[in-house]
Amino acid sequence: MEPGNNELSVIFKPVEQDFFRLLRFIHGVDTNKVPLTPRAHRTYFLALTFNDLNNVIPHIEDISIGLDLWGIRADLLASYDLNYLSFQIATLRRHSSLPILFIIRTKSQKSQIGRYPDTDPDNNPLLESLASYLRHALRLGVEYVELELDYPRSVIESIIPIKGNTSIIGAFFDWKDKYSWDSPEVQQIYDKIVDIGADVATMILQAKTFEDNMKLRTFASSVENGPIPLSSINMGIEGKISRALNHYISPVSHPLVPPTTSGHLTFQECQSILYFTGLLPQKKYYVFGHPIPHSMSPVLHNTAFTTLGLPHVYSKVDTASIDEVRKVMESSDFGGASVTLPHARSIIPLLQHLSRHAQIIGAVNTVSTVSWGGHGLLGDNTDWRGIKNCLLRSLTPAHTVTSSTTALVLGAGGSARASVYALYRIGVINIFVYNRTGGKAQSLVDDFQRLDHLLRIKVLDSMSVPLPINPPPTIIVSTVPAFAGSFDSAATEAVDVGLKLDHLSMNGGVAVELAYETRLTSLLALAEQRRMQGSQWVGVEGIEVLLQQGCEQCKMWTGRRAPVKQVRAKVLEVYDEMLRKSRQ
Repeated sequence: MEPGNNELSVIFKPVEQDFFRLLRFIHGVDTNKVPLTPRAHRTYFLALTFNDLNNVIPHIEDISIGLDLWGIRADLLASYDLNYLSFQIATLRRHSSLPILFIIRTKSQKSQIGRYPDTDPDNNPLLESLASYLRHALRLGVEYVELELDYPRSVIESIIPIKGNTSIIGAFFDWKDKYSWDSPEVQQIYDKIVDIGADVATMILQAKTFEDNMKLRTFASSVENGPIPLSSINMGIEGKISRALNHYISPVSHPLVPPTTSGHLTFQECQSILYFTGLLPQKKYYVFGHPIPHSMSPVLHNTAFTTLGLPHVYSKVDTASIDEVRKVMESSDFGGASVTLPHARSIIPLLQHLSRHAQIIGAVNTVSTVSWGGHGLLGDNTDWRGIKNCLLRSLTPAHTVTSSTTALVLGAGGSARASVYALYRIGVINIFVYNRTGGKAQSLVDDFQRLDHLLRIKVLDSMSVPLPINPPPTIIVSTVPAFAGSFDSAATEAVDVGLKLDHLSMNGGVAVELAYETRLTSLLALAEQRRMQGSQWVGVEGIEVLLQQGCEQCKMWTGRRAPVKQVRAKVLEVYDEMLRKSRQ
């Protein structure tokens, strides 16, 4: 039986996502690069050494923990056919948004188990084959391509001028152990990498003694303000610590990936070394609010920190006193905080910086320490990012946002403001807000109308059937509590905002629930009913929105993507147990 239109829409969503990713890359709108500045966090890559990248997919979430980019060992692939390479990269793109570094190792690089034929300046067919392989990687929009300094000049000169938005990593490997980091030749090699037009330099030498690591750090410091960033490590057991101390694009290993060289550390081992050498101090993070006896944030963030191998800890500060909050933030080991009621607005005067997002929304849910513009505290808002992520993940091509898309937001508090902002950021300009207190809804509408004159946002006076919205909303976001009570309360009376089944169009859409006192709220139950009737409605639970915004906080504080698989499993375990107890 052939799939229907709705099924096809879901099937082709990954194709749509990758197509737009490629367009953004080509036009330089979003080149998906990692930060390579001294103040940015350390960056790590893992070289995938499989002959078929489909072997990575079952373990990709575990393998990618802590990584900033993938390395594809193109010389180890089962075939050098260009179509095969296309499918390999498409497979990886389908399952991961991390940037890709394209790597080729030749047979002479025995310590790296290189398999690509060695380059011969007099073998034109071989040179053209190598150049063609590299050019195809550029056409596929990989973010980084490594060019070895020992490649024939003709190959390098055929790639650099057509690199587009791909960054070129000029690489030098001292396989024959000829150089020392304190020799003048090393500076000349760095300068040569700069001269060929590379964007990043990689230099790898041999370490004979532990002191060679200190010589490496001295040289790296001498070019820290050079024209291009330097990634530098030492090979061999004696050079192992240099893998952890390197700042840019450090190679790491993983037990699930076949090794090609000895001496690589795992990402978690690198963090342990940095912690024990004082380069990664322990920080303390908190959730500020009252009452917060059942906050999921400590479970979420402590699981993330442990899985990433970071030394940080996260705990609750359950207080209504803003003075107590201020004292905690003044401690020397304060790293950041999640903020909830009643402090989302009252904390703002205690902060030195406020993001544009938090200014527009009018509330802070995240505090971070910053060093730019003088040391201080930054107030931001990740609620809107969590909502935005859930929307983008759930909207199918059949419901692509257009100028006629309409959305309905239930509620008018801080979460409703974050919801409106999230909708605005994904391109929805026709937004209706319903709240039982009309004055509060009008205040929200007035504030956002000043944001953009193209934004058509209105207060909905009643939840009549049918709604006075044309076309009917394909996005509905509920920010009102599911019940009048709480986890600790015996009251379980559902909050009724007048939402009816007929309010959900048979054309389908996305229903996002922010409340998580229960997994199946009134909105989600109606979306389920519509699905049973054949309408393509996607429901998003409140706990998923919480997870998304929390993972955004983790990335903001640590510079690392949260290990979503492990975090979700632990949070849902605790959450389900909490719901079970609340029903007893």
